[in-house]
Amino acid sequence: MSREEKKTAGASAVAGESWLPPVGHPVWVWCTGYRTMATLDAKGIWRSLADGKELKGVVRAIRPR
Repeated sequence: MSREEKKTAGASAVAGESWLPPVGHPVWVWCTGYRTMATLDAKGIWRSLADGKELKGVVRAIRPR
């Protein structure tokens, strides 16, 4: 997966910069119509923390403070 693809695969813009969490680190993500806890796997796929299923429609990751 290219750097540009990773930016669009759920990155959030905070003060103009893109951000993705480390692989396996749980964060809140905005999906189409809801928000949930998820992790990013080694292949760049967002997975639900609750059941490990692939999440579709991730809009952005919410960067912790």
